[in-house]
Amino acid sequence: MPYLYDELVRYCGSDAYPFHMPGHKRRLGQLKDPFSFDITEIDGFDNLHHAEGILLEAEKRAARLYGAEETHFLVNGSTAGILSAIGAATTAGGHLLMMRASHKAAYHAVAAGGLTAHYLAGTSGSAAPHIRLVGGFGKRISSDGAEPGRSQADGLTELDCGQPADPAEVERALAEDPRIQAVYITSPTYDGIVSDVRAIAEIAHRHGIPLIVDEAHGAHFGMHEIFPESSVKLGADLVIHSVHKTLPSLTQTALIHVQGKLVSRRRLREMLDIFQTSSPSYVLMASIDQCIRMLESQGRELFDRLAENLRWFYTVVADLSSISCIVTDDPSKILLRPAGHEAGELYDALRQTWHLQPEMLSRSYVLMLSSIGDDEEGFRRLSEALHQIDRSWSTAGSPPTVSKAAMPEGDRRKPVGIGEQEEQEALSAVTGPEASREMAGSADRPAEHARGSFPEAVMTIRKAQDSAQERILLAASAGRVSGEYLYLYPPGIPLITPGERIPGDLPVRVRDLMEAGYAVEGADDHSLSSVWCVDQQEEGEKPERP
Repeated sequence: MPYLYDELVRYCGSDAYPFHMPGHKRRLGQLKDPFSFDITEIDGFDNLHHAEGILLEAEKRAARLYGAEETHFLVNGSTAGILSAIGAATTAGGHLLMMRASHKAAYHAVAAGGLTAHYLAGTSGSAAPHIRLVGGFGKRISSDGAEPGRSQADGLTELDCGQPADPAEVERALAEDPRIQAVYITSPTYDGIVSDVRAIAEIAHRHGIPLIVDEAHGAHFGMHEIFPESSVKLGADLVIHSVHKTLPSLTQTALIHVQGKLVSRRRLREMLDIFQTSSPSYVLMASIDQCIRMLESQGRELFDRLAENLRWFYTVVADLSSISCIVTDDPSKILLRPAGHEAGELYDALRQTWHLQPEMLSRSYVLMLSSIGDDEEGFRRLSEALHQIDRSWSTAGSPPTVSKAAMPEGDRRKPVGIGEQEEQEALSAVTGPEASREMAGSADRPAEHARGSFPEAVMTIRKAQDSAQERILLAASAGRVSGEYLYLYPPGIPLITPGERIPGDLPVRVRDLMEAGYAVEGADDHSLSSVWCVDQQEEGEKPERP
């Protein structure tokens, strides 16, 4: 078995192109040999947990860039920010209103605080208004945006792009239960769908509680007009950014921003002391500071270049027949949906034949992450690969991919054979017409999902984890109370949490997902032939609800 370092050197010296995190794309960095400046808290270099000098000034620079009242560096990723934010905004044994589609770190915070979680479902099909299509299915859309009797959103509601939080559902939940101490949402989703943060913040504030936004995948929001505004500017009280995901900073670097007076700054600092290492890496902190410096000095130029590359890409792929680009609120998230082929075929072709590494394989599409770290060559390679795959799929008897030797020559920065209407549709996918920017959730539209549609919560996560447990065959676990998580990773959203009764269809769903090649994680038994369940004698009553 080779050493990890040797494999990294080998892989990163190859022609593999990263359409995945981190956002620096292994090329837009400003750090020298990390061993040359890896220090500890020596004189003159401040202390992250008691910042008074150079680190405090660095955090103030980040706050100014994002327009925040206060910003803290995170060297344990957004995970530390999520744990700290929820811990600061709630009290032990309290109540949290959160999106069910939340990262596992939010559930860990619920467990750590012994909280009762009240879940937001979002609105069924509400992702569709946030989605536009380029190429493939999108070519069948007429000039007025839809074919007769067919909406552009038809067929998109089954996509697992995630759903935005519904402000109306937030309003009802807070009106029903005054014990709720904070609201927690994820915006954008992994795939770039945003919620109406301003409306949700206003609702939360009317009830006197803070809004926490996991904006880990939107650290670049507000940096250019093609992207949505940052939640920092939309009224959120605590906002968490993973600068490493979409910006040029090292993996594990993040920020947490604080606004207003609904969350105690002192309490937040106490939580950061708990959840961050007492030996923060100066290499990681310097990476964050250099990222902020780059955005201050070159941000406009870098984002203009990304916007131009995205406009070119969506224009040139508008002629694809069997692959559609699903464009969400964040056009830098490139979602590729094949027709007549499995998404896994496209994923394998891009990675194995074309050496383009995607970020994620979903059940119906492949996610490619772009950032200011990408260059023209990366977008050109992706366009060439998609066109070759598209042609091979449309030719009977041809293999799913072809040799790179067959790539067409010439200046591929110039779209060829693209009509004026197709080009305008592709450009609108990046610039985003106003109608498509409207949020799907609104205060006067009811949610189509009831919160009771989730698995039955028999006890809190913390109580289930503290209870006596026994290992049960997964196939025979239906009806038992789960003692552990099962979640799809990425992005880490649970199918079941500790304390919930396992639905009758879950064992079959998990088996089907695993057979299809998806990673179902969280269980102690990695084979998932068995799961830990709460001992039946310890099953208590369902957490009290109004």
